[in-house]
Amino acid sequence: GALIETSFKSTIGVLLDDFSENFGMREKVANYYLRQNNDFWIKKAHMQTIFTEYRQAFRTFYYSDKKQLTLPPEEVWDFTFSKAHRTKIGVHDYIAVDVDFYSVLVTDAKTINRSEPALDVIDGKWSDHWILPVEPEFLLQRTGYACIDESSFPKHTVESENVWAYYDDTCKAEPPQPVYDPNEIRCHFSEYPAISCVDALNQNVGSVNVTITWHRIPFTEEIAKKYRFGNHTSKSSDLVSVRKNLLDQTRVAYRYYGENSCVMHEGRGQCIGAPGWRRLLRFTSSAINSGERDIHLGNVTDPDYLYHG
Repeated sequence: GALIETSFKSTIGVLLDDFSENFGMREKVANYYLRQNNDFWIKKAHMQTIFTEYRQAFRTFYYSDKKQLTLPPEEVWDFTFSKAHRTKIGVHDYIAVDVDFYSVLVTDAKTINRSEPALDVIDGKWSDHWILPVEPEFLLQRTGYACIDESSFPKHTVESENVWAYYDDTCKAEPPQPVYDPNEIRCHFSEYPAISCVDALNQNVGSVNVTITWHRIPFTEEIAKKYRFGNHTSKSSDLVSVRKNLLDQTRVAYRYYGENSCVMHEGRGQCIGAPGWRRLLRFTSSAINSGERDIHLGNVTDPDYLYHG
């Protein structure tokens, strides 16, 4: 096996700009958040941390010689916080805490070099850098599509509840497409922000530079046992859905579909009978291989099988 320490430092907080300074309202809100316990800050730190997932999952688009490199399962994340304090982040008024993240990724020694060649040896290290919102909530409402990477996704897929899954701090301002082409490599398809993600963060939210470091350490069963998550459910491969993710990210949304919408025409028949408003049950599903053997999805580099496994 192989053990990969993962760590970073960050800052999270509650943006006070939205609260009026009249009648002492902002001071009351600030005092309220200064009294919050670690449970409150853990939820906010977790929310900020998952904003790194898009670039981890689509790492091959940023590095030609690297594959996906993820954080350990959320169940073994460990956050340590400073005392909450009032501060300015850029031009923004905040109640903030400083965060230290630590966990260990338990993996196998044979394939770690496919994800990151630097981790092929003991004491090997690799770091990646993100610019993240200090306040991760209401990001879509505050910055629009500036930090949204819609590449390879249908238009209007993004909602405020799932914005973390499309967050890409490298997005720049882009001109509108003359003709919609989902295969073009770009961030924006639904809307065309006039400024970059980083500028939108600094203007509307406040940002923090975060460096995640992966560090390979010698393998010991004691450490592996502490950070190993889940149990094998089969002697062979076994694809199992993650129930918690399904429950946490299920919501009802309203969406208008026009005459030219893909749901009116895709497949062998219509998904809906007529244009108009529809109430949708939307959810995010995740699955893990909880079996003892690898699961083989086919040649994922073959265009004929790109979306079929």
